This record gives sequence, C-alpha cells and structure tokens, in this order.
Amino acid sequence: MQDGASPVGCKTVKWLGSITYVQPEDRTTLPGSGLLSTFYRFIDCVTVRDSIYAAHPSNPLFRNLLGIHASGAVDGPTVSFTNVTTLAGLANSFASGQTRLDVVASTSTSLTGDIPTIFTGSANPWIGTTGAQVCKQYRNGTLTSTPLWPWPMNDRIKAATASAGPYAGPCPTCVGGRRSRLATDVTADIEAMFGAIPAQCRRD
Repeated sequence: MQDGASPVGCKTVKWLGSITYVQPEDRTTLPGSGLLSTFYRFIDCVTVRDSIYAAHPSNPLFRNLLGIHASGAVDGPTVSFTNVTTLAGLANSFASGQTRLDVVASTSTSLTGDIPTIFTGSANPWIGTTGAQVCKQYRNGTLTSTPLWPWPMNDRIKAATASAGPYAGPCPTCVGGRRSRLATDVTADIEAMFGAIPAQCRRD
C-alpha cells in the first residue's frame, strides 16, 4: 500500500490474514519509494494483523527489501501491527508515532530458522502468541474458526496466472524486470517455503 506524498487522514484500512511473498526469480520495485513491500505513509487508521511478508533469501533483492515501512501519521499512533512476521533481510522501519505491538522481523538467510511458524506463531509467556498466525479465515473483519488453507480461490489463481501469457509490457526491460507469468499455486508455494500446513489449518 502506498498513499502518495501528502497527508490523507483516516482511511480505516484493515490488512488481515494476508500473505505477500517474493520467489527467487521474482522482481519487485516501487518507483520513488525504494524497494519496499508494505508501505504506509501519511495515512492513518490502518490495522495489520496475522499477516506475513517474505522474500526468498536467494532472491537478488534480499537484504534490500523492508518488510514493513510505516511513517507520517498525522493523527497520532493510529497505525498498528499485531501478529505480523516479515522476512526480507532488513529490519522493519517505523516512525515514532506508529504502534508496533508484535512484529517478528528476521534478517536470517533461512526461511524458517529464527522465526515462529507462520501458521500458528509461537507462545510467549509475557505477551501471548507472537508472529503471524495465517491459519484461520477472516470474514468481514472478524477472525473465524474456519481453516484458511488451501488458500481461498487457489484454483482460480492457478488458472488465471497460467492463461495470462508472458509479460509483454509496458516496460519489459525496466530495471528489476518481470519474470514470465507462470501458473501460481499459492498453497504449494507457501508449503515449499515454510513447511507443511498443520492439519488444524486445512479444510481438506
């Protein structure tokens, strides 16, 4: 998310149970803002919960990506992050006005070596469960008991990405480039990166 260059006030945005990942062959650029994944600037009333951002350590942009960047709130600490895990090779960036309740950031070159499991987090005796818990579905802004996996619309995503064809523009030779479009199986990708999805998180 990127909002522009001037204060826009409260937008009541919720980012719940979300995943963002960059595979070894993927490229990502955000012109004018550096190489960032989730970027909140001059926007208030944003809640991020049970979400993950991960860049594969073999991607050439690893250690050049911020998992989360938050800055520029105009109405106080109204941007909060709870049960969030990022793996990008750099620590996250927060302005002083932001509320960082529970963000697990890893600079390791291992996808699983020093972060809690992304499916159920890990128990912390002082603050409860830490890290992302992408196990159950959110519906209308509320966490339910319905297992999340396979990823909703997984088959439709595979079909759509398989039929999209190779990237043809508008700038195929731009810095960073774009890989040829392939069928994307979100569930398989996440299991390949982070291990088997626990039974309690699966519908099948």
